[in-house]
Amino acid sequence: MGIRVLGGEHRSRVLKTLKGDDTRPTRSLVREASFNLLKGLYEGGRVLDLFAGSGALGIEALSRGAQHAVFCDNSREAARVIHENLGLLRLTDQSTVLQMDWKLALKRLTTQTERFDLVLLDPPYVMDAGIILKEVRFADILSKQGIILLEQAANTQFECCAGLETIKSKRYGDTAVYLFTREEASVESDLPGQL
Repeated sequence: MGIRVLGGEHRSRVLKTLKGDDTRPTRSLVREASFNLLKGLYEGGRVLDLFAGSGALGIEALSRGAQHAVFCDNSREAARVIHENLGLLRLTDQSTVLQMDWKLALKRLTTQTERFDLVLLDPPYVMDAGIILKEVRFADILSKQGIILLEQAANTQFECCAGLETIKSKRYGDTAVYLFTREEASVESDLPGQL
């Protein structure tokens, strides 16, 4: 089974996905809508795909103009599939793959003083999104005007941490997408499609 890149330079190219029920690939509708929400807020730069799975979200960002993407997943199989997808699209030089736990990845990126313009979070729905947001904010890896995109089950409750504010949110069936930025980097918006 494969999924397609939806926009940009690699539009319509098919990506490999992971077998089994351990991962939940972002549906095409949600991926497309997520990048539509980002219009006017993110125009390229460095991307972190923290719960990467097959790498579809980060690859979508690269296809749409991101300069470099870091993919992180704890699974060896996921890392293998990400490498294959990047090789297939000749994106290896624009990417880094970290096969490690997300918390260890954040520590490593913090010590390397990495800063990202877009952080993509599509964690397993059983995880507490509030804790993940807090760890990302604490790691201080978000650039001054950086955006965090979080995908969650629409019926999931979580608390946004201090230092971040929600700038947009939208529901797509049983999935919700949220955009956050640093409080001091608040972006003016008419906030279409609020939940």
